[in-house]
Amino acid sequence: MCKAEDDNFASDEDILNISKRLTRQNKEAYEVLAKQVNPHQNWVGSLEEPTENR
Repeated sequence: MCKAEDDNFASDEDILNISKRLTRQNKEAYEVLAKQVNPHQNWVGSLEEPTENR
């Protein structure tokens, strides 16, 4: 494998760090949007459906 091809791969640690950062950013964005929909809600739960709708 040549050096140019080797530069196209990220380490597992890099991928994990990127994933954690994106998850945190998505959670923060979701919380902002949820507060716009329901400004009195202080806590944003999971995206799963309520158990009575399953």
